[in-house]
Amino acid sequence: MRVLKKRYLKMNIRIASSLSIGSGENENTDHDVLVNTEGLPYIPGSAVAGVTRHALAEAALLDEAQDKILFGNVVINRVACSDDTEYASESQIVTYDVQLKASDGEQLLVTSRDMVALDPFKTSITGGKFDMEVLEPGATGVVIIEQNQTAETEIDPLIEIARVWCSGRVRFGAKTSRGYGAVEVMDFYVASFDFSKEGEIRQWLAFSPRDTQNVHWKHLVDVKDVLNNEVRLVLDLQQVGGISIRKYTTGVCEKGTLPDYEQMTYANGDPVIPGTSWAGTFRHAIEGMIGRDETQKYFGMIENGHKTRAEICFSESRITGGQSKQFTRGAINRFTGGAANKALYTEKTYYHGHTQLTIVLRRNHAENQTKFQNALAAALVDLNEGFLSVGGETSIGRGLFTITALNGEKAADHAAGLFAQIRKVFMEEGQA
Repeated sequence: MRVLKKRYLKMNIRIASSLSIGSGENENTDHDVLVNTEGLPYIPGSAVAGVTRHALAEAALLDEAQDKILFGNVVINRVACSDDTEYASESQIVTYDVQLKASDGEQLLVTSRDMVALDPFKTSITGGKFDMEVLEPGATGVVIIEQNQTAETEIDPLIEIARVWCSGRVRFGAKTSRGYGAVEVMDFYVASFDFSKEGEIRQWLAFSPRDTQNVHWKHLVDVKDVLNNEVRLVLDLQQVGGISIRKYTTGVCEKGTLPDYEQMTYANGDPVIPGTSWAGTFRHAIEGMIGRDETQKYFGMIENGHKTRAEICFSESRITGGQSKQFTRGAINRFTGGAANKALYTEKTYYHGHTQLTIVLRRNHAENQTKFQNALAAALVDLNEGFLSVGGETSIGRGLFTITALNGEKAADHAAGLFAQIRKVFMEEGQA
């Protein structure tokens, strides 16, 4: 492979939501985070290559021939191929591991999350309890992608890679359709060396891609987003009442026992609603409108060892501006009216906060898209009207929200108007 040019793309990134790239180990939890020899989480170069390749294909920025040229090709079944088939070709794209670091010199925070599979009645499914490690949001890193350009091309693959990273399509690790592994790109840089010029060859020999201050890096501006094949709803939500997505505790403190359970939070204490909770809430609501089979096309399924990918993604939601409240409750004996034996417990919850939920819907089922969109819009109206709630203890008023804004515009005050406003977003982005 004769290289005409060496080209590089550098992206400064921030981990925007909880990240869980599994190591295959279960020493600490059922799903431990991948760490390097120093015990620090990182994103392996293989993941950067695979996720980037998939995102380019999903956004239709590369055709099949361009994909094979850039990322390489291996033919496994040689018997079915003709004699002139090229069985293997080397990738032009080279990716590097992304070493993550905390902002402002702080330590990277890896925490564990308790999770459980629930049935439609919000009762735990037998064998559905598990826990997993996650890297807290806020970590930063530098992504380096190298291209060994062997021929002049009509498209600039590094620009297309920058575009697809800018769009938010690139997510890493487990549960990416449930808000995990989101990446925010803060800025882009490119460097290029023409191997037909001796002077640039010498410059390349002295160049180190890891040297982020090198003079050969040129700032890339006006990177255009890629939004085709997606519909995106950004909802500003105001909390009504408390929230109860439980994290159980068994520790003690100097002033007494800690709560038996509390609302799930980040390490800094901000309450969070994971995308898994949002997805379960909307899945159950939509399934009641259009049926299980139609719902599974968009939410995915795991059945008899067979998995299908979700076509709808729910973000993680950080609750801010709320107030914490801790109180003790007891179950009541219905016959005596007194406290039931051993039924006293303490919980900590949050009230009156606000948050944001982003829902991304891929347009891969055009024949049934309108039906599903109508069901999703109706579910969002139910959420705004108080008929749909997220988390636990919903029968006592927990998990209620009102929609205050939709994609930056004030939400309509009544149900019919809000439904029409959501449908308008679907139609406008569907024509983009």
